[in-house]
Amino acid sequence: QGFRDGPALQARFYEPLGLAVNNKGVVFVADSYNHRIRRIGTDAMVTTFAGSGTAGLKDGKGTAAQLNKPTGLAFDDKGQLYVCESGSSTVRRLSPDGSIVTIAGGVLGFADGKGKTAKLRRPLGLAWSPLGRLLVADNENHAIRQVWPDGTVKTLARHAKGYAGTIDGKAGTGRLYYPNGVAVDAFGVAYFGESSRHVLRRVTPDGSVTTVAGKLSNPANINGAGSAARLYYTFGMASHPAGHLLVMEAFRMRRVTLQRHGCDDGKLCTTDTCNAATGKCGAAPPVCLGQGGACVTSACDAKTGSCVIKNATDGAPCDDGDACTTEH
Repeated sequence: QGFRDGPALQARFYEPLGLAVNNKGVVFVADSYNHRIRRIGTDAMVTTFAGSGTAGLKDGKGTAAQLNKPTGLAFDDKGQLYVCESGSSTVRRLSPDGSIVTIAGGVLGFADGKGKTAKLRRPLGLAWSPLGRLLVADNENHAIRQVWPDGTVKTLARHAKGYAGTIDGKAGTGRLYYPNGVAVDAFGVAYFGESSRHVLRRVTPDGSVTTVAGKLSNPANINGAGSAARLYYTFGMASHPAGHLLVMEAFRMRRVTLQRHGCDDGKLCTTDTCNAATGKCGAAPPVCLGQGGACVTSACDAKTGSCVIKNATDGAPCDDGDACTTEH
């Protein structure tokens, strides 16, 4: 541990807790106990991007700015970099020149609002959602918060009275327990870890919370599905473009295959699709068209889910498309 810029293998960091990669392959690191954002170029050189090294909450450019224990980094869809800080309980935005501006938070507490009126309590991770906002693991508020680029903060998932726990439920009834690390899939569904509970959990865009992997307070390294799997102190994660999660645990990294979007209402004669805005499945009947001529009918067989084509009954109405004829 320590602090030193320079070639990658000679550089020193002190408790790096978050990283993000831009579209040019440049890596940015939340160097937490050095109170800096570090940059690792494609030439493997490490430089200080922002932060003086003294803990504080001061906007500015490059090393003139002050940060306080940065813990998470994320790029938005426009390439803008954001950081959350557990020491100052803020979300801040960094420009390409290293200038940093605070967009939300700054006073320890819990409150939705905009800019300084919003309050967080030691956030430990953030991720950009395709729905156009940041999702923040608000650790000591036992909540997942939404932060828009203009600094508006709204709570996505938290018990209505702020109770902590690992209990699944709809918005306002589910309980979270010191969430740390968050990732968002292509549908806007967020995943987060509860390190000391050894579980991976999910929150849909409507605020419903469910546990998707691990067993409460049963730490181990066991592969499997759902509660048959065992996790061990999760503390960071990322959504992979191939559709799975990469989850960092103490001593190892795990891959979690997501099956959240398999929609099935149990009826073979429906086509089921996921609504990204609500996280719920919608069902529609398949289109079964009469094929082979006007004198056939087609319908879905509820036992097989297939469209069955049958000859129309002799004498049944049909239409050859000529307005001046009557067909049967």
